[in-house]
Parts: sequence; C-alpha cells; structure tokens
Amino acid sequence: MPETTTTLAELLASFDPLDPRDLRGFRHALPTPVTLIGCPDSLPLAFEVTVIGDIRVDVRSGVPTRRFVDMDTDEQVRTPVTVDVGGTAIGFARAAAPHFALVHVIGAMGHDHWSEFIRTSFDFARIDSSISEVEGPNSLVVVLRDQGTPENPHGVRLIVSDAETPYGQLDADRIRAHSAFIERSDALVIDGYALLEEATAEAVDVAVDLAVAAGVPVCFDIVPHRIDSLLAFERLRPFIHRSSLITTEAQTLMRLLGREVPERITAEVVQDLIDGLPPDLADWQRTWLVRYGEGNMDETSAISPSHHSVTYPTGYAQATTVTGYGYVVCLLYTSPSPRDGLLSRMPSSA
Repeated sequence: MPETTTTLAELLASFDPLDPRDLRGFRHALPTPVTLIGCPDSLPLAFEVTVIGDIRVDVRSGVPTRRFVDMDTDEQVRTPVTVDVGGTAIGFARAAAPHFALVHVIGAMGHDHWSEFIRTSFDFARIDSSISEVEGPNSLVVVLRDQGTPENPHGVRLIVSDAETPYGQLDADRIRAHSAFIERSDALVIDGYALLEEATAEAVDVAVDLAVAAGVPVCFDIVPHRIDSLLAFERLRPFIHRSSLITTEAQTLMRLLGREVPERITAEVVQDLIDGLPPDLADWQRTWLVRYGEGNMDETSAISPSHHSVTYPTGYAQATTVTGYGYVVCLLYTSPSPRDGLLSRMPSSA
C-alpha cells in the first residue's frame, strides 16, 4: 500500500463546519506546556509551518542587584553581556523546530558585518530560511532586566530598539516569490510588528490571503505588548478575523478594547474579556490564547468561544531561563498532532 499523508487543511475540511460538536470528539488530553517544553518529542513531528517575522541583533544583560525604579543616578554594572540574533523570526523558528517536521522562515536582514552571523544562526535542524538581504544596516536591540521582586522574580524588562529595521523592506513581492512555502504549510505564523510599517503590513496581508485561500490556518501573535499605544484595534481586526489562533497578553487585549485593566487578572476575568469580543471575532472556530499572571506569562487561558476553554500554568514562574519563553508557549499550541481536530493543542479539561 502506498504511504498517504494527511495535511492539517484536509483534516479540518473533514469536519462539518456547521456543527462544532463534530470537533469535541477529537479533544484529547494532550501533554501540558510544561511537559512539552521539557520533552519536545512527546508528540510526533508531522507538519510544516511558515514563520514571517522580524530579524535583529540582540544585546542582552541585566542589573542583577538593583531595580530600575530605585535608580536615579548614573551607575556602572559588571555583569555578563550576551549577543545573539533576535526578533520574532528567529524566536518562533527556534521554538518551532523541536515540534514541527519543517519550519520555513521568511524575513529580511540588512547588509553589514552582522549579516553572516544572522544567516548562520538559521542553519539548524528542520529550518528552511528564505531571508532577503536588503539595503542598509541590520538593526540592534538592547534588552535589560532588573533585579526583580518576590512578585516578579524574573524582573522588569527594558527593550531599546533601532527605529529603522530591514523588516520594513519585506514587501508584498518578496512574499509572493515565496508563496509556495505558505501554500504547502500546515500553519502560517505572523505577528503585530509587521503592522508597524506600511510595506510590511501589506506584505503580511498578502501572506494571510495566500494562506486563507490555500486553507492554511493563520496564527497571529499580538505584539509588541504595548501595540495599543501604536495602533488602533481596528488596524488589527482584519488580521484577527482571518486567524485561527490568536495569542495575546490579557492586559494588551484589554487596552486595545478600551477595557480597564484590573489589579489582578484571573481566568474568570479573561473569560469575560473574550465573551465581550465583537461577534465576528468570537466564533468557536477561533482559539484565543490569553496570557496573564507572573510576567504576564505564567497562566494561559485557551478559549474557543462558546465551545471550549481551559486554563493551565505555562511553567514560566519555575523557569530558570525565560528568554524566548513566550515563543515556546505560543508554538506549542500552533503545532498540531494528527489526532487533533483543531489547530490548537488545547489540553482537554477532562
């Protein structure tokens, strides 16, 4: 017998879209995020994903003995400083590699002494990168964390980034040139940074249209977390509407919707937030992963409105290294298994 392969799009198409009860039979008790992070081979590698994202050079360090709010004079700190490739493209790619059979990366980088360092950073197992080299230098990001508190032991994070980035030159023509990646994938991952530049927003809009036309589910990560200070909710709405999986911090979504952010966010508060979404963004075929708690990360409520919801710990509070943790949590639920009936690996509440 010849070997047959079922794509995620074919799997989704096998259900009656008029009856959400068809999907309930495929809700399995999948491993929790904590288990999957520690044991990435808990589920088989069966699908491909395309990631479109920003590429930068990260300079990371911290102030391990002081809090930012307590500093009112110049200070010098002797502490480790690391340099690595950063940005959403490499963040999602590294997080996806242990859970997908193949990861396609579409992005743009500048032309300078950092270029080879960036290119070789994508040379690891199951990563297939299509990174355009554009005019201008690569952009840098400086990331600092302070001492932290008992309530937030990982500390407050300060991110200072170049205003100009090669990502702004990733235009629609470059996306169309790699349309085959998108159309044969089992999921497309995009993020809100693309919407901050007109050319990149148009490019990602084309990518989403290509994915939707090919029956490829779209995953939209609503970042930066203060995107509400840069864009109105209506600017994000067309991308949310075409997405099957949306990840966001609870506080970000509250501010976007003009809701007051309470002192303490609970699962009940998040459920009320999703229940209050406009009807066209709150149907059962769309899953929301809403993060809150310590570091706005330690708890996640996964909600398919009017159909299914579950809250679980992500393991963030116990993690010794938190750099890139948000990418890991997002990609765990983007990557499907053949036994899932939905894009999301949402654990069963049973």
